Formats: sequence, structure tokens, C-alpha cells
Amino acid sequence: MFFRTSTDLEEFFARTSETIDTMRDIADALKIKGTELVFVPLPPRGIVQRDKLDTGEPIQARYNSKAAIDEFRLYVQQLKKGGLNTVDVLQAITTAHAEEDFFYARDHHWTTKGAQLTAKAVGEVVKKLEIYNTLPHYNFETVQTGTLDYISGMGHEIQSLCGSAIDTEKDAIWSTTRNADDATDLFADQAAEVKPAALVGSSFSATPEFNFAGFLSQEVSLDFTNYAENGAEFISSLATLLFSKRFQTEPPPLIVWEAPSYYDVDQTMFKASRQILGAIYGPCNSDLLLASSSPTRKPDQQQILSVDAKKGIKSNGTYLELDASQAGLNKLTVTVEYANGDNDIITLGGFARFVDDGRFFLKLSDEFTAPVTGISIDDKLGNTSLTAKLCRVPRQYMKQQG
Repeated sequence: MFFRTSTDLEEFFARTSETIDTMRDIADALKIKGTELVFVPLPPRGIVQRDKLDTGEPIQARYNSKAAIDEFRLYVQQLKKGGLNTVDVLQAITTAHAEEDFFYARDHHWTTKGAQLTAKAVGEVVKKLEIYNTLPHYNFETVQTGTLDYISGMGHEIQSLCGSAIDTEKDAIWSTTRNADDATDLFADQAAEVKPAALVGSSFSATPEFNFAGFLSQEVSLDFTNYAENGAEFISSLATLLFSKRFQTEPPPLIVWEAPSYYDVDQTMFKASRQILGAIYGPCNSDLLLASSSPTRKPDQQQILSVDAKKGIKSNGTYLELDASQAGLNKLTVTVEYANGDNDIITLGGFARFVDDGRFFLKLSDEFTAPVTGISIDDKLGNTSLTAKLCRVPRQYMKQQG
């Protein structure tokens, strides 16, 4: 048994009110788009496997598991009080007395039992949503197809670096398949028109051996498209989905967002929330267009959009859409320029394992009150051309934001 000191033994989980507010804003905006969001914050191993801590090891001995549990419960309470559909995974573990085998002993990931227990807890939340009974339901079958001698990537690395043998751990191999029949509910004739639900998250959801997406389908009788990515950390796979052109044309009715809780959520949301909201607003329609540039750019040109201050375009209620001539840029550093000399500099994208379709969004900051006069980017894109659009936030989202 070993623990990662900087993540498995995290003690602080309570978030700022700004973080909770922005997460609620994202959930509310998605709901206006027609998508329900269910958030699944995962407790770390130090909390769940606290009985396995080695009190003879100084770092583990200093870990205050009681304080960590209280903090994590406060985090879940904050999310629920903030109006987010939140799955209390720690409570599910406690109720099922599943602390012993929820995680592997020599890896930070859940076992298939942990994945299955979490899927059941997610199902209890999903089935209470108003949208649930409007979706076509399907019959799924999950069967054990074998056993696995599991050793994690971290275990292989320890063996390589330290020369110490890491014992494998036994686990079951599960496979989930949808039966060949059509949807079993009253909406069977419309099933082909309803898009699958979406799963976003980290390696917990992305690793096929854990079968989390399959267990989810089994529990809620819904098709899922799995967008989770190994190494996606807290928000990357959600950003990849929401920035995609597919999301704009085919938004899923439900997003289940699995997220480890040991990342710096406050800092991540501070960086990402305005981008995520802009992506939900989507491409700018002509009736919302305030200003735009032509799709050309010279290699040495930094300002891609110049705006006459007399137009009086203010940040409040405005967002930026950037379209590149190629996908896969990963990130752009953008400066929003204001008439009084203020600049708002922010890196768009750049999340771990983030994949873009060549489109970026940014809700402008309400903190800047002077008119917008320009949009500039850094000078590292070669001959890639960009089109910049300043757009009015659609009215329905303005009402949502109060």
C-alpha cells in the first residue's frame, strides 16, 4: 500500500463562493441549451482508505483524515446548496461499507467495484431529473468476461525507477452491451433523434478496464458517448466537448462530469469559466454580431480586430468568438483592449489534454467598464488566419445570469 503525498493525502476541499457560483452558472446555461449537468466529485484515497495509513511514516502520520472528511463533506454540501446536481460518492462508499475495495491498494484509481458503486450513486441522481423520463431507455447487459492482474502506470514507473517489484492486484473484467431491441419506453419511435448522453472526466472514466461508462448505461438505461481523457485533470474533457462543433449542432441531453477533487478547482474555474460559458452560448448569429474581422492575418500582425470606441461595445453582456483556419492550436493568448487603456490578457484553451476544433470562446469580464477597442493575440501562429467576432450574449442567458 502506498499513497501519493500531494494528491491522495489532500485535506482541503472547500471552494470559494465564486467557484460555486460559476459552476452553477455553467449548469444553468447548459440547462437553457437543453443539457442537464450531473457533477461527480471523487474523494481521494486518503479519505477512503484512511485505515490503511502507515502511522510510522511521518507524512502519512501527519495526515488529518477527520479534517479532510469534514472538508470534503463541506465541498459536497456547497455544491448541493449551490443548486448543482451532485453525486455524494463518499456517502455512497460509507453506506455500502466499501472503503476496503473502492480503490486499488497500489494505485490511485478505483477498482471496478468502485466504478460500479459510483455508477449506482450517479443513477440515483439522474433518475430524479425531470428530463430522465423524456429520454429513450434501452436494455443493457453487463457480464464478467474474465479477470485482470492489474498494475498501474504508476506501478510500472516505480518498478523502473526504484527496481522494486510491485505486486499485481486481481480485478474482474466487465463488458456492457446494449441489446439489439429498440428503445423500451414510449418514445421508441423518436429514439434515433435523441442524442446519447455524454460522459466527461479523467482516467477514472476513460480507462476501458474500469468500465465506468458501461456501468452507467446499465444503471440508467441510457446510451453514453465517452469523452473522458486520461490525464484530463479537472475540466479538460468538458472543455473539449463544449468547444467542439459537434456540441453546437448536437448538444447531449445529459452530461455526467466525473472529477477528482485534489486539483486546484478554484484556480481552474477562475481560468476556465468565462471560456466555458462562451462556448455554451455558441457561434455568433448575425442578429447578435456586434463587430467582426476578416479571416486574414499576416504573420507579424497582432491586432486582429479594431473597434471604434464610439460604438460603445461594453464587456457586460458581450462574448468573443475566435475561429482559426486550422484545428489543434490548443491555446491562444488573447488581449481584450479597452478605450481607457486597460487590457484583459487571458490564455484560451491550454488545458491538459485539451483538443480544439479551431474555435475558441470568451465571455468578456464585467470588471472592465470602458468600451472595447480591439482584440489582439500573440505572434506564434505563423500564417494561421483567425476570424474574431464580438457578440451579444443571447437574451435567454442574460436572464439566467440575473
